[in-house]
Amino acid sequence: MIYVLIVLLVCIGAFFYGRRRQRENGRPVLVKHETIQPMRIKPWEEQAEDDAGDGQSFGACPGTVLIVDDQPLIRMMLRELLEQDGVTVFEAPDGASAIEAVRKHCVDYVLLDLKLPDMSGIEALKGMRRINDSVSAALMTGFGSPEQLAEAELLGVKTYFMKPFDLQNVKKHVMNSLKKVKYKEGEVS
Repeated sequence: MIYVLIVLLVCIGAFFYGRRRQRENGRPVLVKHETIQPMRIKPWEEQAEDDAGDGQSFGACPGTVLIVDDQPLIRMMLRELLEQDGVTVFEAPDGASAIEAVRKHCVDYVLLDLKLPDMSGIEALKGMRRINDSVSAALMTGFGSPEQLAEAELLGVKTYFMKPFDLQNVKKHVMNSLKKVKYKEGEVS
């Protein structure tokens, strides 16, 4: 199963590399948009209200995202996907690097793997929250115990993505979250 996932990730990476080369050479690129909703920790509560928004479109809303995952291919794919829309992306391969990135940079949103080499994603999020208590986050995980997800919910995490996840789905969620952050800060009219 892990080999299939690795092959799939390599194929997706090659696909994005090919798209980037096409764009650099001025060739048209076809993009398929999907409307799958991300999985939620609390799907039965007020999530529908959060996702519905106020119906306004704020246009392009670049922000800053930190991707924390020990798999470089996942970080690279998410980085390329988000940078296409003008988002500034920082990467961290472990929890300590993630905490340091939040200390050094103004981060609007964190995509955080639950299992990191040096600490759990929950511990890393606690460290980040000591520096910036308002940073929003979503978890990425191949597995997660109900206890971990409940602890993440107490830290304000409302969304998680099960690996392997749909990249367009993650991008859509992050872009919507960045619009909400910028709207709350009064930066988007």
